[in-house]
Amino acid sequence: IKTKQCLYLFRHIWANKENKEILTTKQIIKIINDPEFSDLKDLMLTGGEMYMRDDIPEIIAEAYKVNPNTRIWTSTNGLLHEKILKCAEISAKSGITVNYGISLDGVGDRHDKRRRMPGNFLTIDKYLIPGLKKLQLKYPNTITITIGMCLDEYGMEGFEDLKNYTDGIDVPMVGQMIEDFDYYLPEIKRKRKEDEFEN
Repeated sequence: IKTKQCLYLFRHIWANKENKEILTTKQIIKIINDPEFSDLKDLMLTGGEMYMRDDIPEIIAEAYKVNPNTRIWTSTNGLLHEKILKCAEISAKSGITVNYGISLDGVGDRHDKRRRMPGNFLTIDKYLIPGLKKLQLKYPNTITITIGMCLDEYGMEGFEDLKNYTDGIDVPMVGQMIEDFDYYLPEIKRKRKEDEFEN
């Protein structure tokens, strides 16, 4: 999605048909270098799961080279914690500030149930967040962490527990209003047809 103020690079690959039109590193770098983005305020790398790509540090470095004032954000489900931490250290060593948005839909099994991924919350809680906090200390002013949750009916039921959790680990939390979670289901399980999502 391209505007003069913000660029979102999506990688919506999980739970759907194989997408053969995924942008290459070269194509993304060309987009970032488009003169229209010379004063880009925000770059959001989101998905799916962006960290399935191997070129995240390269994309971040290019965005920083084009405009060091661009705020860079990544969004992750946290499962690839070792890869995320490796990428975070590469960017941090270069002095590039990146915000790591981590998706949580509740605490413990509540999150894992929503994501259909046993152990996902534990991976975030025991490895990803502590790892990012350690890098914050090693490379000051290069890493920020935010917990993001979907504020649908399921999310609202666990809101207080998640808020207490994020307060306890001293990480800010943001919510995203979402009317229908079908978007995150495999196409075969969706109740709505693709052309109904706009409504």
